[in-house]
Amino acid sequence: MKRLIEIKSTNRHKQIPAVLLATLIFLMAIACNLSPTSAQVVSSNLILFENNEVKAVLVVRNQGNLTDTEYEYITDAAALIKKHFKDATGHELPQISAFDFRRSPKTGSIAGKIKINLGWNGLNPHPALEQTLIDLNAEADFDGNHGYVFAPYADNVVIQSPTPLGVRYGAAAFLRKYLDVEWLMPGPYGADTPSWDKIAIPQVLVSSAPAFNVRYAYNIQPPIDWLLNQGLQVYSHTKMGNFSHALHYYFDPDKYYDEHPEYYPIHDGEHYRPVDEIAWQPRFSEPGTIEVAASEIIALLKDDPDLVSVSLGVNDSGGYCEQELAEQEAIHGLNSEGLVHMTDLYCKWSNAVIEKVLAAFPGRNIKFGMIAYRNLNDPPKEPGLKFHESMIPYITKDRSAWVDPDQEAQGHQITQDWLERSDQLGWYSYDYGSAYLVPRIYNTQLQENLQFAQANGLKFLFSEAMFSVDEGPKPHVFAMLYWDPQSSLDDLENRWYRKAVGEEAAPHLAAFYEVWEEIWTEDIPQSKWFEKCKNFTYLWFNSFDYLDGIPLQKLTVAREHLDNAWEAVQHSGNANQIKRLEAIRKFYDLQEATTLAYPHTFSDLTEAEALELLQDGFLDQLYQMRDVALARYSALLNDPDPLINNPVEYFEEVLSDDSLNPSPLWAIVDYIEQHEADGGPVLNRVMELAGAMTPSYSREFCRLIVSRFNGENLIVDPSFEEGPLGDLGQPEDDWIPWVEDPGTFTRIDNPPFVRTGLQSVKAHNHWSFGAIYQIVPVEPGLFTSRVHYYTPPASRPYGYLWLNMHPMDSEGNILENSYAWSKLYELSESPGEWLTAEILFEVPEILADREVEFVMVQVVLESQNDVPLYLDDVETYQAPETMPTDFNNAMLSAGPACSACSVRSVNPILIAALLLPGIAICFLTIALRKKFMRH
Repeated sequence: MKRLIEIKSTNRHKQIPAVLLATLIFLMAIACNLSPTSAQVVSSNLILFENNEVKAVLVVRNQGNLTDTEYEYITDAAALIKKHFKDATGHELPQISAFDFRRSPKTGSIAGKIKINLGWNGLNPHPALEQTLIDLNAEADFDGNHGYVFAPYADNVVIQSPTPLGVRYGAAAFLRKYLDVEWLMPGPYGADTPSWDKIAIPQVLVSSAPAFNVRYAYNIQPPIDWLLNQGLQVYSHTKMGNFSHALHYYFDPDKYYDEHPEYYPIHDGEHYRPVDEIAWQPRFSEPGTIEVAASEIIALLKDDPDLVSVSLGVNDSGGYCEQELAEQEAIHGLNSEGLVHMTDLYCKWSNAVIEKVLAAFPGRNIKFGMIAYRNLNDPPKEPGLKFHESMIPYITKDRSAWVDPDQEAQGHQITQDWLERSDQLGWYSYDYGSAYLVPRIYNTQLQENLQFAQANGLKFLFSEAMFSVDEGPKPHVFAMLYWDPQSSLDDLENRWYRKAVGEEAAPHLAAFYEVWEEIWTEDIPQSKWFEKCKNFTYLWFNSFDYLDGIPLQKLTVAREHLDNAWEAVQHSGNANQIKRLEAIRKFYDLQEATTLAYPHTFSDLTEAEALELLQDGFLDQLYQMRDVALARYSALLNDPDPLINNPVEYFEEVLSDDSLNPSPLWAIVDYIEQHEADGGPVLNRVMELAGAMTPSYSREFCRLIVSRFNGENLIVDPSFEEGPLGDLGQPEDDWIPWVEDPGTFTRIDNPPFVRTGLQSVKAHNHWSFGAIYQIVPVEPGLFTSRVHYYTPPASRPYGYLWLNMHPMDSEGNILENSYAWSKLYELSESPGEWLTAEILFEVPEILADREVEFVMVQVVLESQNDVPLYLDDVETYQAPETMPTDFNNAMLSAGPACSACSVRSVNPILIAALLLPGIAICFLTIALRKKFMRH
């Protein structure tokens, strides 16, 4: 059923003068014997479509002096209007050129029709149109802010702008305002165009100018047309877009290095010859670099007279001259990000470059851009030092971190401090998007950030947005707020939900995204991941530990809301609404499975939490989820829908580990040891599951717990009590070290650094890699290991520790290096506390066509600084094939795990003698496979 629309002004006090004026004109017309038509037209709506009849014609400006690119905006705007007019009415909107209309403005095909004048003012424009366009252009500066105006008047409606791109924006806004069209997401089912029986336009002039002249959203997936419909820009749409990493263009080493190595940074005591575009900067204290940069830019500007914006952005990834770093640290110290403050030196350098460039082009209006990035994060500190008035710095920051009040206060202050040192300012933001493995929603914080930017006069915004279908309304809300931060967020979101999935499903989908906004603004900010990286330029999207901050209970709630939405849209939604939610749902299925497969941390369990982990089917679902997630990842890659068939490779990375999550197992072990030494409901449940007849993850999991409390540790000398003091690796030692100079593993008897017993191992100076290992006999099935480690209180340790497992055959050959490994444990966490590293995986029966007989259990250190680390109490278990009859008594009488003897032992030194030549290759494999996991 088509609907009736009569769009009228809601600003009633503005209608009163119009009514009075119309009455006055009408009376004067009677008195003067004149026709009152003009007065009637002013007070009535312009009808574009009614009674199945098109009553309008689209009159499109001619190209004239526009470039082909500029005129393409006009023709695209015309095509957009015609498409959605037909979708809304079922009828074609006639189109003619302004040239043809001027020649015959009263021909039969257009006589009596409303003229929709696109990109030109028409023959009888609104009296206020010309001044409105002047005002828009004055606001725009020389680049143009691409605002637009709708001017219904007499028998025409003008869609106009000071710029052709503004006309393109205006066309989409016209359809949004008067036909209720919305482009909810890219793709063939993304647009929503209601059907109308009548389209009427009130004769009220409407103009709109964006709050920010530059609204550059960097994306890979959405088509450019979709971005333009949202009022956004990509690089080609703004003359002011030059600000990013650029210095490598001006300092080509093939051109300058041989004669002037002094232009290039000192790295490791020598002038560095760059081999690529990143991790190096020219020397800003070297006068010759000013001449080079200026001459290169002058050449660019001579080659392109239309170029109005030039980047002086530093190269990516730091690489400043170490001599300049030392000098600037001595003068200015560190900045708010904890890096050497380099802004003052750079500011003086860039000012000198700009002065030379502008001197070569007197009277030419040229702007320069830079990114206030990392070492340049803070404004100059030297009193009175300012950037050149032509420079536009873009401050880089993931401002979603401003959900933290301290981060927000610091960010506000940095912005305001920059405004004192620069006449113009922009923001460079990281609003990903597709780089995250779950929907990243923080719309409320986004609006607050943009309102702050607007209030402080910022005009230039750039975002690495990387929109993704799983974000629901966020891309659209993002775009609308970039145009007008004062828009009603509730109205924007509710309209999107209603149009995307229909009235019935809308509240359920809204509730789904409310859960995710709560997760990102309340739960994840409490995580270790957020605490570690909140002060960084961007949050660590390539470290997946944010998944550990997601409460699994909220995953359940989110799933309920999404399923309710799916049921509702199938009941009452149209075909496109079903397709939209199906796309969101398919993508979320992968995200949910990946989140469940991630090794979440469980600790300090209550009885209820322990029993929840042991409920029927939970552990089986948990440990099968990795395979489920990988299957869904593969299915999406092969899905024909381009909106969802491009999940980022991070999914594959986080799912690539063959190990299982050990945390539930050891959390239950710790709970039983602390709270049920004399028995209890959790222990009873473990025994029940362990005694099951049917094999399952739950049964094997609980049998591992049985093995642990039965004292069946596979490690010999687990607490380092049996070998001699001094360096590990002596002939009588059960532990084998692998070290690179100057690393050491030393058995000590220093009580402050011993967890149980009298001795522990001190690990020191493993700057590259170091490890200790034993080789234990195994059977196919679940296998777990845990080591306790400690760093001194008040120390500042750095480096990583993990457990690494290498399956071996009966002859001592490694069948696969690093078959399973634990997550990386950062040594910087919680100095002064005994912590644990854990692993759980399935030992295969056959690997590389050989039977697996042993596993090399390695405790690995990487990049350790000079703070010592202490190791104690290494535990390694396999689930027994059958339950011991005296398990309950054995469990109750078992002492600390470190004192348990080995039930199945092997002399590791004999086997190790066969392995030593291959250990270096093994560690090279470790390094390569671990590289991506480092921050």
